[in-house]
Amino acid sequence: MATTEPGAQFQFDQPVERAQTDAALIRNLFNALARSNFTTDAANPTAPREGMVRFNASDPNNVKLEFWQGGAWRVVLQNIQGGVAATSKQLVQVTVPATTWVVNHNLGNYAVALVFDVGFRQLRAANKFERIPLFIGSVNLATIVPGAPLRLGVPVPFDGTIRRSWAFPPPPGVLGAPSGTLDLDIAGAPVTGGGIPLGPAPAAIRIDGAPITAANAVVKGADNINLTVNPGAAAGGAGDALDVWVELEKTLQEDEYFLDQPTENRIVVTHPVAKQGWVVLIG
Repeated sequence: MATTEPGAQFQFDQPVERAQTDAALIRNLFNALARSNFTTDAANPTAPREGMVRFNASDPNNVKLEFWQGGAWRVVLQNIQGGVAATSKQLVQVTVPATTWVVNHNLGNYAVALVFDVGFRQLRAANKFERIPLFIGSVNLATIVPGAPLRLGVPVPFDGTIRRSWAFPPPPGVLGAPSGTLDLDIAGAPVTGGGIPLGPAPAAIRIDGAPITAANAVVKGADNINLTVNPGAAAGGAGDALDVWVELEKTLQEDEYFLDQPTENRIVVTHPVAKQGWVVLIG
């Protein structure tokens, strides 16, 4: 005789009031509850009620823990037979605009976080240490006019800061007589530092600019980099030419954010400007 599964044994409202104790019926009811209404038949338990739980093994390749809610079985855990922890997801809405979002969660581990703006467009995670070289242009020192601009309106590819500057004499040129410095400014405002000294130098040897310490922030689409020559500089001789470069460090762009996880249950999202939006956590 086949053993009746727990999911088929449960009945509500049994035994009836004032009935003589029915030990077998009570045993079956407790057995069903103790085993979470285990069943291999998706039709059991019959006539479920709100909040009822079952261990559904009707599909041996996807065993589920389910609750009855709103007229249907809702999956709480699945693929239990594989012994793999289920993925958890948490959706957090930030309704007050802020540059820093602090999200506390209960996933119990370091989570994967996706960040979206108020229109649910996905934003990009950024690396705050990304730097790129930017070519300012080639300068023929034999034709410069002291105090005159050498390059005007060099655009920048992103919001950031100028970290350093340098120049190369293109081979086979060798710098001869020029003196003074090549200086940088941003939309007419001088960068503090960064001046590239002019003077004798062998071909292909990098000439580093002075350390840059301030007034070096640039905004894409709003600021341009200009290159000027120190008013006291003398013009160079034939073949005195320089290729001028700067290094840009990227800061947060409009559609980017920094993400930190200081603890297993906390995520901190930093934006360049105050934003509303969403954080989707998967852990």
